[in-house]
Amino acid sequence: MVLLHGETVFPGTPAALLRGAEYFIYVYHARRSVVRDPGLSMARPNTHRPNGSPAINSSTGSASQYQTPRDLLTQAAKNVSSFHFKRALRLYKSALSQLDHLQPSEENRRLIIEALQSSAFLLLDEGKLKEAKENFQKAVQLSPDEGYEKYMYLAQISGGSEAVDLYRRGIEIIKRSLDASMNHQCHCEKMTDDVDSSTKNKLKRALSNAYCAISELYTTDLCDEPEAESSCREAVQKATEADESNPQAWFSAANMLTIKAQNDEARRALEKCFSLYWPQVEQVVSLLRSRENGNGDVAGHDEEVEELDLEEISGMPYEAHIQMVKMMIELDMFERAAEILEVMLEEDDEHAEVLYLLTVVGKKLWINSDPDHLRYYAEVTRELCANNGDVETVGEMEELLATLPQNDSGREGEGDGDPEISSSGEDEEEEEEEVMDTL
Repeated sequence: MVLLHGETVFPGTPAALLRGAEYFIYVYHARRSVVRDPGLSMARPNTHRPNGSPAINSSTGSASQYQTPRDLLTQAAKNVSSFHFKRALRLYKSALSQLDHLQPSEENRRLIIEALQSSAFLLLDEGKLKEAKENFQKAVQLSPDEGYEKYMYLAQISGGSEAVDLYRRGIEIIKRSLDASMNHQCHCEKMTDDVDSSTKNKLKRALSNAYCAISELYTTDLCDEPEAESSCREAVQKATEADESNPQAWFSAANMLTIKAQNDEARRALEKCFSLYWPQVEQVVSLLRSRENGNGDVAGHDEEVEELDLEEISGMPYEAHIQMVKMMIELDMFERAAEILEVMLEEDDEHAEVLYLLTVVGKKLWINSDPDHLRYYAEVTRELCANNGDVETVGEMEELLATLPQNDSGREGEGDGDPEISSSGEDEEEEEEEVMDTL
């Protein structure tokens, strides 16, 4: 499913809390996906408190009866930022309990909605879907016409036609927000150009991702519905129209086209998806490798880059890239698949599935031209799977290694297996037009 990059209605909602909930939703739907999960546009969560993070004084919870609801929400946000999620959940519940006994007011209504949504995110992180859904539904009852995010989360923990209806309700709010943003820009053209542009781009990405989610439902939960194909195609077209720069939209297009066996169009959609963010990946990898080689910072990079994060760059999580590679293998795009997989090892060099897929690709690309390259990945995969108790894959790697010629090169070390990254050089505008014609 998807995560939408819009601004939260309630600024007090901690970002760390949002990230944790979003990741849970991805994992939950990845398990139940029937065809292939077109991935999520979300930031990877950090749901564990790092060593050395300061703890919040435990007295905050016991003193809750002496604090206002706003104080409790502030303390809860601090606990979330310090990864004390259970304590934060208690504080949100205390705030809701107090608010239940106060006179109704607009301020109290907004505090209740904030507490409901924030606690729902924490409940998602704990796997308590029923309680989380109840809190989101209460928030919808209190504020049905503003804040699209709660509809998206409800859709993601629902399914079938119910989920589609929830996405569509959220989409209507996004569209109204976009219209309001455009009208505001007309009245305040110069002073708020930057702010309005940022808001509009976030809303466009949210709208595009919502349509991606609907398209996925019509390839999974609703795939047997009579209107599944036409509804999926319509959702994909609207996703690309809403935000042509969204990699997720073109990935969803490729997914649909692959299912329909429109392989040439699917390849072009994947190339379009790839082209939207891969040049930035190349830059980051080049910078990191330069530092590893002791060459210092690369000229032209003002931002400090500590590590490669495909999700941060593309808006699509690591797991979605695995699905992309599988699609590329199905479409005989082996060179591109190898390029992505070898860069994925820059982020996680002990990911068993990535290493295994490199042996699958390697049997197509390197078994004759560079058997040592294939041998390296087969040996690493065998060792890692042996440590994980995956006897079947170990046996498969043993069989593969037995077919390779004797290693005479003395090749050692992972560095020998690192690829040289190069740009695709495809004509992006032509590819986009060709794919759009098929949608």
